[in-house]
Amino acid sequence: WGVPTPAAQPLGLTPEMRIVASHITPNALRGHVSFLASDLLEGRDTPSRGLDIAGEYIAAQFRRLGLEPAGDDEFFQTVVLRPKDADSPKSRNVAGILRGSDPQLKDTYVILSAHYDHLGLAQTGEDRIFNGANDDASGTASVLEVANALAALHPRPKRSILFILFCGEEKGLRGSRYYAEHPLVPLGKTVADLNLEQ
Repeated sequence: WGVPTPAAQPLGLTPEMRIVASHITPNALRGHVSFLASDLLEGRDTPSRGLDIAGEYIAAQFRRLGLEPAGDDEFFQTVVLRPKDADSPKSRNVAGILRGSDPQLKDTYVILSAHYDHLGLAQTGEDRIFNGANDDASGTASVLEVANALAALHPRPKRSILFILFCGEEKGLRGSRYYAEHPLVPLGKTVADLNLEQ
């Protein structure tokens, strides 16, 4: 039976994994979710002022972490929501790269993604805001905190990591479909995508 392992030191974690785990805190996750799901953002519909504010918030976090901008406009990938419509509204995916440390693997990519939009406002009712804390502010917060933790590693992970938050998921996967048709990193050099949803 032996001596119990303290909760702060789970069995099987490498020193690097402990560094990563120490950078992800409940308070940081709660802070991101509280802002992203706040009434101020009016449910983050695609497109909307609230979604634009959320996108700016995410880009500011990526900038603070020293990620490389990956979009066509700094950290933003412009998404045409109805590609066959000349007057289509547009929205934005938000993307940043943590460059890998291995000279031979840094040009291959792992993607960590989630969607940052939600349903917006209800037509009627006393509380009309669909806040979307669990769908998917929680996934967005997780992407931000994993980016924070991995950016603190020295050396960094061997492969490059593309952190991307998609718009338009609630409108039929618009942001992720657009990314698949207009990738920011070569699909042939993308080895995996871990998408966080609820």
